Amino acid sequence: MDVHVTTSTVRGTTRAPPSKSYTHRALLAAGYSDGATVRSPRVSADTRATARAVS
Repeated sequence: MDVHVTTSTVRGTTRAPPSKSYTHRALLAAGYSDGATVRSPRVSADTRATARAVS
């Protein structure tokens, strides 16, 4: 099997219901991008730890 990976650009905004699980996923996804912002995250000890790990 041949696999070709190319660079692409994705833009847009989305709103998710408040959830620790979604906050973790949003932080991880933002960590893969340049200049992404996670607004109004669900704050807890473990989401703060995820944010520190991503940064």
